[in-house]
Amino acid sequence: MKRYLRKATLQDKKLIYNWANDPDTRKNSFNQETIKWEDHEAWYDKRMADDNTKMYIFMDFFMAIGQVRLDVEDDLKSPLADILSELGCKLSDSLD
Repeated sequence: MKRYLRKATLQDKKLIYNWANDPDTRKNSFNQETIKWEDHEAWYDKRMADDNTKMYIFMDFFMAIGQVRLDVEDDLKSPLADILSELGCKLSDSLD
């Protein structure tokens, strides 16, 4: 199994935090402020406990190279997707 998705766990909290605070990620976000650890921790714990949120880590062999999050909102009845990839890793290149 070369490339695959695995479910995100509580142990991925710091990894997602680091990706979310990457300068390129912040530059391309609606809110460009650096995320405080305390805010991320509360957000992550809430997402992990929410049955309407599915979070996955995209793996290349044993290396985590991206995150996929699907949020299903009751009023929309359709998922909202968020994809975050590691700095310097072109996710599209990894899919080839």
